[in-house]
Amino acid sequence: ANRRLWDEWALLSMNVIGDTQAAEARLKRSLELDPYYDWSYALLGDYYGRVAQTMPEDQKDERAKVLQKASQAYQQALELSEDPNLMYSYALALAGVERQLNQPSEAIQAYQRALSISPANPDRWKIEENIARLHAENGNLGDALVHAQNALDTAPDDQKTRLQELVAQLGNHQP
Repeated sequence: ANRRLWDEWALLSMNVIGDTQAAEARLKRSLELDPYYDWSYALLGDYYGRVAQTMPEDQKDERAKVLQKASQAYQQALELSEDPNLMYSYALALAGVERQLNQPSEAIQAYQRALSISPANPDRWKIEENIARLHAENGNLGDALVHAQNALDTAPDDQKTRLQELVAQLGNHQP
């Protein structure tokens, strides 16, 4: 339970006090106490993601290194967790970081992992749409169309028109 206190102290440092250096030190202490605690790795991923957001645009290389650390932390959290709800959120966080790193294939894999962890999730359509857009950016229009159609099939009514337009747009670009 000691590791959890260190993590909560890190969260307080990061979210309330705004002391990111203290947050990082506390997360690393938590991992020294228990290197197999998934939540510590997830918080470390959150920490690196937050650090990357505050970096100036002209530090692209440094920002990419920090985002890579976030990716590794989320991957570690995913590997260690056995809680499907946590694994789902870790996979989505990982997908977001991979998108920021401009690694669409890795982002797609993380999104698909989230879908396999929680296939009946009510937000499935959002993930399918993200996968469709990533495939389209990669030039894989056939795969994009399949996922856009999946998104349309599972989306709430207020999203259907927008997704029908996406499906039509992708269908028009099919050879």
